[in-house]
Amino acid sequence: MKNPELYRLWYELPLKAPEGAASIIRCRFGAQYVLLNSEPQLVERLRKEPGVKILLITDRWVLMYLGESEIP
Repeated sequence: MKNPELYRLWYELPLKAPEGAASIIRCRFGAQYVLLNSEPQLVERLRKEPGVKILLITDRWVLMYLGESEIP
């Protein structure tokens, strides 16, 4: 909530699953991994992006490696 723009992006990513979602997550959040719960649209989008690897799939969770963070 300290950064309303970043909060809005965090909230909208699973809903909209935009192209380049992996890059958005790496750049804006500095994340190399993402743990998703019941966001099938975002899971499918990330699956198709270069460099993204699925590390774990359970009936409830999907853990993905997005690649190196673009934030130093």
